[in-house]
This record gives sequence, C-alpha cells and structure tokens, in this order.
Amino acid sequence: MRISAKTIAITVAFTALSIVLSGPVSGISIPAPYFPLLRYEIWEIPVIAAFFLFGWKQAVAVTLLSGTFLYVVLLNYVVLGGVLACLSMVLGLYLGSRFISNKAAGGQPLSGKKAILLYTALAVVFRSVNLAVFDYIVLRYPFPLGLELPESVIRAILLPVTIFNATEPLYPIPIGYFIAKRISSVLKNR
Repeated sequence: MRISAKTIAITVAFTALSIVLSGPVSGISIPAPYFPLLRYEIWEIPVIAAFFLFGWKQAVAVTLLSGTFLYVVLLNYVVLGGVLACLSMVLGLYLGSRFISNKAAGGQPLSGKKAILLYTALAVVFRSVNLAVFDYIVLRYPFPLGLELPESVIRAILLPVTIFNATEPLYPIPIGYFIAKRISSVLKNR
C-alpha cells in the first residue's frame, strides 16, 4: 500500500493544527465546573474534520501523531486517555458513517441534522464506555499502570469523569462536521 504525498501533507497539516489547538500549547481550555481537573478543549476538532473530509484512517493518524507528540513533550499519562477518548469518538463516527451509508444505499438517506445527532450520540456512547473502563483501570491498579486509589475514591471520581466524557463530544462533533462541510463546498466550487 502506497501513501501519496497529498495524504501525508494533509495528515501533517491536520496533526499540526490539532497540536496547536491543544490546551497545553494554545492555553484554550475550560475547566469542567463539576470537576475542575478535567478540561474541555478544542484539539479534537481537526481530528473530527479530518474524519469527515478524508476518512477514518486520516482521523486515526492525526489522533495518534498529535497524541504521540504531546505525550513525548508533556510526559503525562492523561494524554493517553485523551488519545483513547478521541479514538473512541472516531470509532463512533465510523460506525455512524457505515449506518448512514447503508441507509442511503437503501434509498433512505438521513438529513444533515439527523446525521449529526447520530454521529454525536455514537461518539458519546463509545467515549463514555471506553473511558469508564480506562479510567477505572488507571485509578484502581498500581503504578506503572495506574494510581491505586481506594475503591471509595474511585467511585467518587468516576461519576464526574463519566459526565465529562459524555458531554465533551457535544461540541467538537458538530463543529468538526460543519467545518468539513464548509471546506468541502469551498473546494468543490474551485
């Protein structure tokens, strides 16, 4: 399998944008009001736009490349959770796109609004479930795998973390979708 120079350039550009928009680099983040250690960020928007413009492979590549860069620079396991969270959302988007393609092939295409709702719902489900398992492992097991916290502390932490993971996809999915649609329409008109 040969990768074109165009594919590499697109992946590098979206990766750079994702890195630049990450909270540690841009300073753009909003603490979750119910658990200020968690922060809503915008670095996933280029990943989502890459998914809708170029497909799941580019979205995965952008996620892994930007995550690897941030992990090497920050040396923080929280970045690994962010990468898993983003990959979980991409999985939800992929399954949503398969469902939408099957509906369209059967002569029942979804409207843009229904598609966005489906994409967002699947991203929420996959991110919430996958990160609940990941977070439990990180909180429960000893170093180097986790923090080895008492079960009572884990139970207290998991609820706000799960709320965060369920609410975080609510803005990057629609924004990334609309950015991709806008870029696509601009490129078609050239």
